Amino acid sequence: MQFTGLEIMVAGTCPLNCSYCYIPKTPGMDRIHRDVLVSLEDESVFKRAFNLAGGGIENIGFWGTEPAIVMDVLTDKIPTMKRIFPLLRHISFSTSGIAADPIIPFVKAASRSGINVNIQVSLDGPDFISDVNRFSGAADIVPNNVKKIVSALKDIQAKLVINWKPTLTLQNMKEMDDSKIREYFDFFKRVNTEIISANKNPNIRIAEHSAAPTPMLPGKYTALDGVAFAEFIRRVHATGNRTAHTIKMIDFFRRTAEFKNDKKRMMCGAGNSFMAVGGRGFICHRSFFFDDDDYVDAAIAGTDEWLVAKLNRKTVEMLRKWYMPDPDDKGDIERYLHVMEGFHRFNKLAVSNIEAATLELAMVGQVDREFLDDPVYLRLFALFMSTASNCPFENILNTSSANVMPFSMIRFHGNGAFREVIKTIR
Repeated sequence: MQFTGLEIMVAGTCPLNCSYCYIPKTPGMDRIHRDVLVSLEDESVFKRAFNLAGGGIENIGFWGTEPAIVMDVLTDKIPTMKRIFPLLRHISFSTSGIAADPIIPFVKAASRSGINVNIQVSLDGPDFISDVNRFSGAADIVPNNVKKIVSALKDIQAKLVINWKPTLTLQNMKEMDDSKIREYFDFFKRVNTEIISANKNPNIRIAEHSAAPTPMLPGKYTALDGVAFAEFIRRVHATGNRTAHTIKMIDFFRRTAEFKNDKKRMMCGAGNSFMAVGGRGFICHRSFFFDDDDYVDAAIAGTDEWLVAKLNRKTVEMLRKWYMPDPDDKGDIERYLHVMEGFHRFNKLAVSNIEAATLELAMVGQVDREFLDDPVYLRLFALFMSTASNCPFENILNTSSANVMPFSMIRFHGNGAFREVIKTIR
């Protein structure tokens, strides 16, 4: 199998503690970070990545916690990455936007090597959201850092795309009346205008629609939470704007012709188009840290975040056995790919599982009863959920199967949210 994408664990700690972070913070993360840093400096992580994914990698993503804290090391390793992966032409990473200075020399070095860069910047909106979810002053500091980055890169020849990643908790959504929703979108319009004004390079742009709000997913959601999410989408649409789910659904309809021939192109590419690597192979960046015993023990004991709410030793053992291949064992890698093919290939199984679960939930009043009366509506919902909203790692943590979606996700989308999106597209 030829992989074109790679996710690399480059950091094991973060100076922030955002309210919805999917990585529970534990005391042992400093030790993990030191190990990760060694693997970057001695280049062993790149060698493991080659063993796992081969030399045909075109796109690399930096993940873990906050890549900005190791940008100096990553800048020095660009020649190494180009040597091991000669087809490399695109690097992406996600940052909280806490610092501009480490990022600027990295982008310049990547550009000199002919590598385009995509920076996903976590910014949740005006201060009444960002300063609560992230840190005090985030609504001002993060945009100013992005402006600083853009202003300093006026001479790069490669392409740079800035992609906002706003994440709203359910509480954020409930607190946003029509005026707050307008304030949210006006905030991003103002920020984008200021950055565009500071930009003197046609190779730099802000990604279209990236300010569309996304919910904190996954989460432990009830039917009433799903109703609240639907009401938020309705209010956003009433102001003439779109949520990320609306945009995702429009894209889904545009690409439905692909579904019959290649469902895999419409869903998570884990184990199909990309591999993830740290100390071992992983499903994706969200499963980093789960190869560390001390981290898992501390996470289970110390938090009730969604990520570990159902986590136990047996779940971890299953993850390690089937979904964390040894980079030095070709047989183990082939076994992992075979297991992941079960997630990517059997689309009828995934759709039928979601349909059955949705019908059961509808019969007991946990999702819209419309699913009981309209089989076409039910099938469309199942197709959308099995592609655009399907995460194998989350499925495993909650149901012990990559192919079985947790009821929480169905409740969250099936209590009016899906209907509101469909109404807008119609």
